[in-house]
Amino acid sequence: MPQRRHHPVRAILVAGGTITANLAGNAATATTAANVTGNIADAQLSANVARLDGTNLLRGVDSFAGPVNATNGNNVIKGTISGNGAGLTNLPTMVNYVYSFATNTQSVATASTFQDIPFTSDAQISGWTHVSGGANFTNGSSGLYLVEYTAETATTSSASTTVSVRALLNGVEIAGSQAATAPATAGVGYPVAKSFIVNIPTAGTNLFKLQFAGSSVNDRLLPNLGLGTTKPGISMTIIRLQ
Repeated sequence: MPQRRHHPVRAILVAGGTITANLAGNAATATTAANVTGNIADAQLSANVARLDGTNLLRGVDSFAGPVNATNGNNVIKGTISGNGAGLTNLPTMVNYVYSFATNTQSVATASTFQDIPFTSDAQISGWTHVSGGANFTNGSSGLYLVEYTAETATTSSASTTVSVRALLNGVEIAGSQAATAPATAGVGYPVAKSFIVNIPTAGTNLFKLQFAGSSVNDRLLPNLGLGTTKPGISMTIIRLQ
């Protein structure tokens, strides 16, 4: 008689319509799978799962351990971004600026000695801190700044004299910021002007100011020259370039 072959039978547990077993092959109609190995088609993924090259909407608090590369020109990032933005490009450059002037006469206190120039009016100021009537300006952002100033110098005598104006950052003269003139006729204004670029390396911690000196106590910064309504003895503009 032919011999019967005995095949091993794996245990299958059926409870409430649920089959518990090890399955080899495809489960086309399976609805719940706690552990899956292999590939799952994109169409079978939940809309909450981000897909490569797909249209993904991230909601709530999403945390990314590595860099997020958004290279599509249609990508839009909304919300509040924390950090210093050091890697951001194409940002507006004119975000920090100052335009200030002084309309009071400022006389030399000690010959050939630099003294601070106080500014009485901040016509335009953003990103900087300045107390009206003070000399110190505290920067907001770090970066490269264009600085321009114009002063009306004068003397009360007709003797030979020299008036110099310079800029300081944290008490140190900025190289190339000095300009000088030589008023020679009493009561006549002699303008002096300068423009330069300065690097301010850190945010919110640097003191910027202008000073002037005259070789005689007869020297001064003289306002009220000309026919305009506002006649400053000195004015200054600061604009952040980058």
